[in-house]
Amino acid sequence: MKENRLYWKKNKICTRIIKAFSESESKAMTTREIFYLMLDQKNHRGANCRSNFTVQKVAQILNKYPFFEKSGTKYAKSMLNNTMQVCVWSLTALGEEE
Repeated sequence: MKENRLYWKKNKICTRIIKAFSESESKAMTTREIFYLMLDQKNHRGANCRSNFTVQKVAQILNKYPFFEKSGTKYAKSMLNNTMQVCVWSLTALGEEE
């Protein structure tokens, strides 16, 4: 019988999202805030990362992997100056282990 352990592997986008959480002062962020922090990240050589993901891809990864959890909703402005509810994400205990 197998041990009770996590069988999800951290891919490149998961590690970049976890890095965005560690660089931020806040524990919970919206999808767009995470995306903008990922745009400013540097690679191991100090250059900008060449593979930037879309907001939709970031949202899919946040929903799929157990390293992240929805911690609520808040109102944010859209591009048309309307307010709408958006998800607020945080790291779980699995995501903080690194």
